[in-house]
Amino acid sequence: MLVIDDDSGARSLIARMLGRDFRVVEAEDGATGLTLARDLTPDVITLDILMPGMDGWAVLRALKADAALAGVPVVVVTIVDERAAGFAAGAADYLTKPVDRTRLLEALRRAAHEHGAAAALFADDDDAPAREALLAGVRDAVAARMPVA
Repeated sequence: MLVIDDDSGARSLIARMLGRDFRVVEAEDGATGLTLARDLTPDVITLDILMPGMDGWAVLRALKADAALAGVPVVVVTIVDERAAGFAAGAADYLTKPVDRTRLLEALRRAAHEHGAAAALFADDDDAPAREALLAGVRDAVAARMPVA
């Protein structure tokens, strides 16, 4: 996942909250974030709106205009309360800071589900029954796609 935010504290907080569930790459500004998105094609992006230079709105427009990145879900995480504008611009979800881990994970789950990011799997390490059910579902899906020799 790619975290695009000019505030190093906000980036670090998101990385700490999600580091157990995702491989997190951080970008300190919009232009760097756009370059990393093109290089990495992340499963999901969190994006701040208020950034110097290329702001979050410009990044979101550029992501949605790029055929290779248009399908990557973008969850806006910002202090700016402009949800309608965010959704109109193509955001998968819109959270107003401060956010906690539960709200952020739920937004990422919804974004992955609604955007068909089937490769993004979420499991809570502390919930053994849910983890085992998820793994069983993955095993069944893989078995259904593999030819029998």
